[in-house]
Amino acid sequence: MLIIWDIDGTLLRTTHGVGREMYIRAFRSVLKADVTETVASMSFAGRTDRSLVHEIGEAVGFSSDDVESAWPQIEQHMIDAAFELIRPDTTIALEGARQTLEMLCEHGVAHALVTGNVETIGYHKLAMAGLDGFFAHGAFGGHHADRRLLPPIAIERYNTSRGTSFSTASAIIVGDAIGDVDCARAHGITSLAVTTGVQSADVLRQAGATHVIDSLHPPDRTTKLIRTLLRRWIVMPVSQELLDHYHNTRFEVEGLETMRIGKPLPDSVIAWAKSQGASMVALLGAENPQSTLTTAEDNARRHATLMVECVERGLPYLSVLGLTNDWRENHLLVAGLTREEAEDFRRRYDQTTVLHAAIDGAVELVGL
Repeated sequence: MLIIWDIDGTLLRTTHGVGREMYIRAFRSVLKADVTETVASMSFAGRTDRSLVHEIGEAVGFSSDDVESAWPQIEQHMIDAAFELIRPDTTIALEGARQTLEMLCEHGVAHALVTGNVETIGYHKLAMAGLDGFFAHGAFGGHHADRRLLPPIAIERYNTSRGTSFSTASAIIVGDAIGDVDCARAHGITSLAVTTGVQSADVLRQAGATHVIDSLHPPDRTTKLIRTLLRRWIVMPVSQELLDHYHNTRFEVEGLETMRIGKPLPDSVIAWAKSQGASMVALLGAENPQSTLTTAEDNARRHATLMVECVERGLPYLSVLGLTNDWRENHLLVAGLTREEAEDFRRRYDQTTVLHAAIDGAVELVGL
């Protein structure tokens, strides 16, 4: 598995306003413009250097074409300023960052970067924080203004160099900002958001982050992180007890009949699916990731995120309650999803399994 890391706010932070000062110096040198007031009020979180340069330039009266023409010179002046301003005494590795990277390396996990920094500046920051030895590949804020275009570049660069075959389906993006979550969602990549930047857990969850944690520290959280990241991609043995649990669960569909694994779809569910123009259905969940009981609050947030995604994608659904004698979970019965699409939901919402059925077939477990 390939973990793709953001830098600022995730692995490290810089002090003394050095980020803003780089832009101020570059614009002063190249375009003879004072952008001090402009950058003072801007948020850099999750942005790329290239997009920020365009926004700053246009804010002080330059056209997009003018800024783009000046980009090579602006980039070089930013690099020059970075090497002067970003030093060990102005760069701090965030607590738990090094330990997390080391522990993941011990488990054979590969690392790459997707960051808004220009490539040279990104690697320089990592070096000043003592984190440079973990990364040799990535995609950077000088490659494209739109951060959402960067993950496939990072994956391709890593594969080309190492002879691997990672894809968006075997990657996870770790970052601290909405921009990190957005670029993950653009490619169906699982995202782990940390609140060590400027954006809150609620903001990151609302943006669609798959998981949110407050930090890469302490060690027990790091261990939990490793488990969460790894077991989704490694085929794990499933106990007979867990299989029995699934088969003993009754899935009570809102206003319709009860569904059970291995049984044909009830007539009322078939009729509903047909009314939606669908020949198949999927039962999706987001609660209790990897069949591990979590808090009611976290489950409510996870289920709400799943509902929002279905609404945004125009997917018709009904509420379903999965029940056994000692377990209850909320699910959504979604019309029209293929087996592959259901599997994608399973992976992104960190579920052990989802259910899928054609209207003329039995309800099947997907993912085991």
